[in-house]
Amino acid sequence: MSRSIASVSFHLGSDVRMRCLAYPQDGPILSLSICGADVNISPAGRDQITQEVLTTVREFAAEVQRFLAECERIHALQLDQAGRTAA
Repeated sequence: MSRSIASVSFHLGSDVRMRCLAYPQDGPILSLSICGADVNISPAGRDQITQEVLTTVREFAAEVQRFLAECERIHALQLDQAGRTAA
């Protein structure tokens, strides 16, 4: 029997809504509303934030930062190319 495969893709546009829901005693929830779908990201066991959870969340944040840096790099490249085309 073959293994299951799942894939979910979201293409972020101007209509996406993001927010971090913070609670006094429980871990936060990162909430994204995209095309009528809600995606919530939270630490497993929100009532117990362990060092392992922090390590995972830091890795998540680092990859998000890398994603942002790549988007900014491509945007700057496109602006540069557009400037050379206009000149």
